[in-house]
Amino acid sequence: MKVELDNKNEALLCFLFFLPQMNYYVAAILSSYGIQTITPFVYFFLILTGIYSVLRNLRYRKCFLWSFGMIVVLLLSLIVNWNVTEYMITDSHSLFSSPVIMLCTIYFPIFLILLTSVNLDKLINIAVNYSAVIIVLSAIAFVNYVFVQRQSMPDYMTFAYMIVTPIMICAISVIQGRKLNLLWAVIGYILILVGGCRGALLTVSLFFLFCFIKFFTTRGKAKTFIIKCIVALMVILVLINLNNILNGMALILEGFGYKSRVFASLTGTSYGGETNTFFSGDGRNDIWKMSWNHVRVVGYGLFGDRTVVKNEYNNASYAHNWLLEMLVSFGWILVLLAIAFVLWIVLKSIIVANRSKNTTLVLLSYAVFCIIMVKHFISASFASSIDFWFYLGIGYCIIETEKNTEIAEVVGVE
Repeated sequence: MKVELDNKNEALLCFLFFLPQMNYYVAAILSSYGIQTITPFVYFFLILTGIYSVLRNLRYRKCFLWSFGMIVVLLLSLIVNWNVTEYMITDSHSLFSSPVIMLCTIYFPIFLILLTSVNLDKLINIAVNYSAVIIVLSAIAFVNYVFVQRQSMPDYMTFAYMIVTPIMICAISVIQGRKLNLLWAVIGYILILVGGCRGALLTVSLFFLFCFIKFFTTRGKAKTFIIKCIVALMVILVLINLNNILNGMALILEGFGYKSRVFASLTGTSYGGETNTFFSGDGRNDIWKMSWNHVRVVGYGLFGDRTVVKNEYNNASYAHNWLLEMLVSFGWILVLLAIAFVLWIVLKSIIVANRSKNTTLVLLSYAVFCIIMVKHFISASFASSIDFWFYLGIGYCIIETEKNTEIAEVVGVE
């Protein structure tokens, strides 16, 4: 018996996931010179592609049931909290930036694709090419803004989070043996360090730690042992001189009139008239408290946290924590099931990946953990984040590989 894998799935998945990131950096470069971008056309094409992928995958029972469930959740959200409608559709959102449109036609379709047959090794091989291009574009955008335009990135958080996955993909490919991609991973990490945000830096740093542990605990030949020793000594050297390195990089950037937000938090220096440590709340604690105070038996619906939670500037905000966001959105009645499912995906994928001893699966499971349990625990929104749905699907796909392997063994497929 031969197991059929749809070869279009991996390419379609990479296109839907990585094109918005490529478009962001290209648009940032062009707009800095007053050149009009084609962003609306890009998202129009993405939406059409997403709709095509949904229709294409509805023949699978699990995809049909998940799609039906999403429709039910959206309808119930309108019933329990009519204010959600205004936020979703009419609150200064165009058709191509409406969060509900993005969720239903791009983010959720990515999750549905991952519920079908996806070869994760092939996915990485395709994704690493997109990732390298994205990191190069992000570097050009950063150099353009800081050294040419002499200004900071207009949205430093989006700038940083957009390259988190490309960095992880490049790091995974390095462990797989494609050493050249280490250059892209390092460049991406430096960009987050000098021009990004703390959440992105923490997420990638933890993933790198997992990669180092995996690298050093994997048995190899004598040559590999020597490489491990050299890497270990280099890491120790960097850690010993980390403060001097950061101060030196900060001085170079300040020479161009640029001050790094992340450097300021790491060194405890002033930024924008305020001094914050790396783990200071910076208004996040107040948002979390407000979110918790709005948890009730029946939730406010999907995107409902935006209708009751406000930031320090008294503007509508989201919970900045996927657990709290689900609590506010779904209430105590439905939230336990939703949270249990997400935690099951995260933990089960790690168990299955380590049991398989497949390096790619192991590192992808760590990426799932870092994105869902770190990035989305301190920032971002599960309802309007492409990362959340991508990695939730990756986790599910990892779990399914064990079932597919067991089936193949039973029927005699290699």
